[in-house]
Amino acid sequence: MAPPSSTDVDMRWSNKRKRANNTDEQEKKEAKKKCFKEEDSVREQARNHRILTARMPVNALTSTWSLGKNRRLDVKHVQTLCTIFAQGGLNRKAEENHLLVLCSRVDVSRMMDHLRRQGQPDSLEASGELPFFKEWLSVNRGSLVEIMAGQHRVKALEAYVRKTGAAEEELWWTCELYDQGKF
Repeated sequence: MAPPSSTDVDMRWSNKRKRANNTDEQEKKEAKKKCFKEEDSVREQARNHRILTARMPVNALTSTWSLGKNRRLDVKHVQTLCTIFAQGGLNRKAEENHLLVLCSRVDVSRMMDHLRRQGQPDSLEASGELPFFKEWLSVNRGSLVEIMAGQHRVKALEAYVRKTGAAEEELWWTCELYDQGKF
């Protein structure tokens, strides 16, 4: 009897796994890619549904969502933001600090009609001056605006105003208002 060839020995005694077919390998690669799938930011995803940008009183905002659940408030993050505000970093008008909020397009129209009746021009946003919706709650019968992104900034602002003894008129933030009916 002839001794086994080296290939026969390799096949019988090898601990190596057999190579999977190309389909299995491709599926594994695609599964790994899905783990690292890049998503657009909330702002990018919502951009087509943006109504306008305005200054909103924080008492007209809620961090409770009508659909889904917002993340829990991180008290340490609020304290960190409050410290940043105290060091001159409030920057409520900077675009990267805008709150992203959901509301009814009808409520925004009602508010803009109210501002027009008060003598404010329609082209406020185009001129660089943002409308101030300080009477939002009375005009819209208590309807609150949902914060999609920015609840920690709101809580930090409230703490900062209390800490500094600033007037209640300072309790506002620049918000990008998005159509709630589209989400």
